[in-house]
Amino acid sequence: MGEFVCKALLASVRCRTQHASFCNRLARSRARSTPYGFAFHARSARRAELGTQVVVVPLNRMDSADFGHCCLGCSGRTVCVGARCQSALSARMRSGGLSLIALPPNPNQKDPLMTAIKNVTVLGTGVLGSQIAFQTAFHGFSVVAYDINAEVIEQAKARFTGLAQTYIDEQVAGAADGGSAAALSNISYSFELGDAVKDADLVIEVVPESLEIKRAVYTELAKLAPPKTIFATNSSTLLPSAMKDFTGRPDRFIALHYANRVWSHNTAEIMGTPDTAPAVFQTIVDFAKATGMVPIEIKKEHAGYILNSLLVPLLNAASDLLVDGIAEPAMVDKTWRIATGAPLGPFQIFDIVGLKTAYNISQMNPDPKKQAFSKLLKDRYIDKGKLGASTGEGFYSYPEKQLTHQAPGD
Repeated sequence: MGEFVCKALLASVRCRTQHASFCNRLARSRARSTPYGFAFHARSARRAELGTQVVVVPLNRMDSADFGHCCLGCSGRTVCVGARCQSALSARMRSGGLSLIALPPNPNQKDPLMTAIKNVTVLGTGVLGSQIAFQTAFHGFSVVAYDINAEVIEQAKARFTGLAQTYIDEQVAGAADGGSAAALSNISYSFELGDAVKDADLVIEVVPESLEIKRAVYTELAKLAPPKTIFATNSSTLLPSAMKDFTGRPDRFIALHYANRVWSHNTAEIMGTPDTAPAVFQTIVDFAKATGMVPIEIKKEHAGYILNSLLVPLLNAASDLLVDGIAEPAMVDKTWRIATGAPLGPFQIFDIVGLKTAYNISQMNPDPKKQAFSKLLKDRYIDKGKLGASTGEGFYSYPEKQLTHQAPGD
C-alpha cells in the first residue's frame, strides 16, 4: 500500500526515480494505515516544509482525528498533509506559486477506528434528549444519560419512567411485553462527563442552542472521548460546520436531528459537513435504522434541515396573522386542520414546542413582527406562567400536563 500511495504521489508531481526509493522506505518505516492512504509523523512534514519547493497533498479526512495533526508522504518536492495542516501552509503555497494535488481515496482501505455502535451517550436529558436516550435504549443499545448535576439526573429518571409508561399507553410494539422495562435497565446515569463518555462509540449532543455552550462541551469532549467516538449534534438551528472545529475530529462529526415524539414521529435527519467521512455518515444511517428511526439523508448542509425548513415558515405565517390582527389562534388552527387534514394547527404546535422556546427564537429575530410576537408571548402568556402544554396552559388549556407529548418539529 505504501508503494502504491507514494507512486501515485510521485506520478502526480513527476518526481524523479530516486524520490520513489526514498518515499517507499519512508512509507514502510513510518506509515500508519488510514482509510485513504498513510499517516506520518508531523515533525517530518515540518522539516520537509522548509525545503525550496513543497506540494501539499491532503490524504484524507481521517488523519486529523486518527493520527494527530498531519500526514506526510514524500520528502523533497512532495509533502502530504491533512486538512488541519493544509490551511497553515496555504499562504506559503500561494506566495510560492505551488501546486495543490489531491490524492483520490483508496476504496479498499477500511477505517481502523470504525466499529459497530454499541455504547451511546446522550448529553442532555431534557424533553428531547430523554426521548432520544429512551428510544435508543428501547432498541437494545447501552445508553449513558448525562446531565450537569445530580438534581437534574433525578428529574431525568422521572422523565424516563414517564416515557416507559407512554410507550405502553401508545402501544409501541413490544413495550407492554417487557420492552419498556428493558429500556430502563439499559440506561445508566452520570453527571461526570469523562465517566459518561469513556466507553462511548457515539455521543449525541442535545444541549441548549447556544454556540458558546456547544463550544465548551465539544472542547471538553475532545479531550475525554476515545478516538473511536463519533460526535453527533441534534442542533436545530446551528449548522454542524459552525461547530466542527471545536470537536478535534471534524471527520467524525455529524448532525443527527430528531423530531419530538421520536417513537411515532420517527425521522432522523442526517447531515454531514464537507469534512465528515463517508464511513461515518453511513454508520449513522445504519444506527438510525437500528433504533427504529427513518434516516433522512441530507445531501448538503442546510439550516433547518428538511423538517424545520417546512415547519418554521408555517409557524412564522401563523404568528404574523395573530400580530396583524387577521385572526385569533383558534381560527387559524381550525382553518389549517380542516383545509389540509393536519391533526394540529400551528398554535397547537407552539403550545407543544413551548412558548418560552418560541419567545427566545422570536426575540433573536430583528424583524418588527417577530419582535411584536415575542412581546405578545411574554405579556399574555409567559409572565403569567402559561408556557404551553407542559404547564397546562398556553394558547389553549390542557386538563393534564403533557410532559412527553411534543410537536413534530422542535
